[in-house]
Amino acid sequence: MKAQYKWESKLYKPNFTISPESGYINPNSNLDLEVTFHPSKADPDIRYSKVPCIIKGGDQLELSLMGKSVELDTTSTEELAFTTKVRKTTSQSVTVQNTEDREWTILPTISSEGESAKGYFVGKSTLVVPARGSA
Repeated sequence: MKAQYKWESKLYKPNFTISPESGYINPNSNLDLEVTFHPSKADPDIRYSKVPCIIKGGDQLELSLMGKSVELDTTSTEELAFTTKVRKTTSQSVTVQNTEDREWTILPTISSEGESAKGYFVGKSTLVVPARGSA
């Protein structure tokens, strides 16, 4: 028999998202959940202990969420200028240096000034920078 579940999202919503937030799971099966950390301000200690997942007709599960966010360093913003021939591809790289003793997982933002350039610039959706290393 399927079990219905629902995370208590109002408890962690300002800083985290769990997807899917609710649904059904079949007996003897696994369910992959994606937890996204998206703080809106700098905070060195963001934590939500024992966030409940309500399972209809079953025992409640709990998950603790923790994260650290820092101020955006706008002095290190780098602008790249591209020139290429029509229908030719060109690429450039940006190096990110991690100054901390912990690994960083970054969700880069790629933007352009003009609407006409939208969709032409691509990059990794996630960048993992090792502790005291670069990527």
